[in-house]
Amino acid sequence: MRRARPIKEITGRVFFDINNNGIMDNYETGLVGIGVNVFFIDDIKREKIESNKGEIIILKEKLIYKTRTDKNGVYRLLVEEGNYCIGIDIDSLPEGVGVVEANRLLPIGSRAVCDFAVREIASIELLNYLRDGVELKEEVAINPVIKDKQGNILAARVSCSSDSRDAIAYSGGLRLKPCGVKNKRININIRAGGINKQYAFELKIPEMSSVDKIHHAYRNGFIDESNKIALYMYLLFDKRRLPEEYRSSIPIKSGTAAVEEILEYIGRRDTDKAIGEEARRYINGNTPKLDMAYTSPSGFFKIHYTTSGPNAVHVRERNRSGVPPYIQAMGEAFDNVKSITCGQRGFRTPILDPGKSSFDVYVYDLKGKYGVTFASNYYNGQSLGRNVASSYICMDNNYSPEKGFDKSTDECMKVTAAHEFFHAVQYAYNVKADNWWKEATATWNEDEIYTGVNDYIRYLKGFFSQPNKSLEKSSYGGVIFAKYLAENMDGHSFIKRIWEIQSNVSGSIEAIDRAIKEKYAGGDIGTVFNRFTACNYYPVQYYKEGALWGTAVMPENTYSAYPVADARGQLEHLSASYQLFKSSESMKGKALRIVVDGADEARWGFKVQKRLLNDDKCYLSEITSEGRYNRAEIVFTNFGDNYKEVCFIPANLEKNKDDLQYIYSATLQ
Repeated sequence: MRRARPIKEITGRVFFDINNNGIMDNYETGLVGIGVNVFFIDDIKREKIESNKGEIIILKEKLIYKTRTDKNGVYRLLVEEGNYCIGIDIDSLPEGVGVVEANRLLPIGSRAVCDFAVREIASIELLNYLRDGVELKEEVAINPVIKDKQGNILAARVSCSSDSRDAIAYSGGLRLKPCGVKNKRININIRAGGINKQYAFELKIPEMSSVDKIHHAYRNGFIDESNKIALYMYLLFDKRRLPEEYRSSIPIKSGTAAVEEILEYIGRRDTDKAIGEEARRYINGNTPKLDMAYTSPSGFFKIHYTTSGPNAVHVRERNRSGVPPYIQAMGEAFDNVKSITCGQRGFRTPILDPGKSSFDVYVYDLKGKYGVTFASNYYNGQSLGRNVASSYICMDNNYSPEKGFDKSTDECMKVTAAHEFFHAVQYAYNVKADNWWKEATATWNEDEIYTGVNDYIRYLKGFFSQPNKSLEKSSYGGVIFAKYLAENMDGHSFIKRIWEIQSNVSGSIEAIDRAIKEKYAGGDIGTVFNRFTACNYYPVQYYKEGALWGTAVMPENTYSAYPVADARGQLEHLSASYQLFKSSESMKGKALRIVVDGADEARWGFKVQKRLLNDDKCYLSEITSEGRYNRAEIVFTNFGDNYKEVCFIPANLEKNKDDLQYIYSATLQ
């Protein structure tokens, strides 16, 4: 039986601080009906740091009471002796006022008085206002900064609106949505009390490949599914019909996912009849007439090509057999890829249809695409397996710079052979696996086999620039997750195990989750993803090739002045955000205190990456994990003495819950 602890009183006032001195003077009045939340601190962890000049204190909290102030602005509670934090409900404050510190720690075991001084709002700014425009591929948060007359940042009620449907208002801020495939100007209005500020933004579309533009337009509601399929058809098979706004000079890594979407669409009963018929004609006649063929040295690959017309392989010299060196090199590359992928590493061999003895590869002008893998025949429940397919691969005839390729012809050809061959391997496991995981592991495979080319690096910036989007939206950039799994869990054997499980599971997240649970008792995709998000803050330290990347995850906000009033964020499933707090000489001897509160009944991972002054390395601290605590505080003593910066990283560890909200604040004491 738990021994009862002594009962203590918590009391305080919420008052209008007219003179901004933090003390309730005789002529100042209390505010009625203000929400006050009481959090019990039931776990305290202390971490010493190497410099021995301070420590990190992590406080894990649970909400135990909600109350409101009376007509005099007073609240009063009786609680057991212990450690508590008092937080004020910002949304219950009147318009036009705010508080400097919305969360207060109480002393241990005594009668505690905790007052909140409410101040008048004097100005509004935007934390990340960019007058030269905002480059939007995904949503961007716009957070207002509210200040009092002395320039102190306040937590306050804020109203945001816009003349555009591309701006979504939420409590305390605004999110700018992607704006189609053309740049667009919008106006934003922010009001706090009697103060109104207007800002003009140009929403800019970043450079993207054509397939990314189509995907972007569809995902954000600018085109419907039928239009998406039609655009995919024109892009893959008849580029002259592709509208100008969807054209791009950036090569398409693989057309395989787009082909799969077309095939899935035309196989449904609700297909637009005209688009479906057109798509079938394109698919059935996708490869041009190629009058020559070469069998690779292993005998497994039959490479079809021509030396005349627009699809010609340029012949500068011939070997004794008359085969162009480019075609011969391609045959050797495919043999090498198969030998390593299937021979040495044990992945399944691509399926050949009954009666066939070789795998077909077609070489012609792909007009800015690295390669495409087509499923040819589907098998379900037969001797070859469930949901599997035979396939063939299409390769470009020269990978010339005029088509946008910036690697050599030989390098592009080799990584494409490794990439597209792995798509054929995937079809031998489960053709219905998620496209993002297919592309992530195909990109992983190309770097595993031709590691010196490093073509995959170009796709990391896209992943790092939008960490608040679900892992399942990552496509080629998801290669970093495949790399993380391979580098931390038995290399290619673990990726192979995921694909073995994938043969009986349609969802790739579920397959990855099961593979992790097999390997680690108590582990799952949430625990692994939580650590993965921390490593992406400083890849140089955590990845074998991190020093080559020249990029890392992009902080959503960077703070160098404090306090930071209540800021709000929103995360999709299996995504993360990065809030960076920088120190300076003036902060020596002071403590930085970060408070975070996540949506209830959700699985969060809250972490901090600390970069020390003395060695420039990162050190990880877990704030909360496994969903036990959704609110916590972390205190960095001697902040300016020990740290260059700390990065707070919230992660949504749920497998399917989206749009989970969290609130954080920071003070310097």
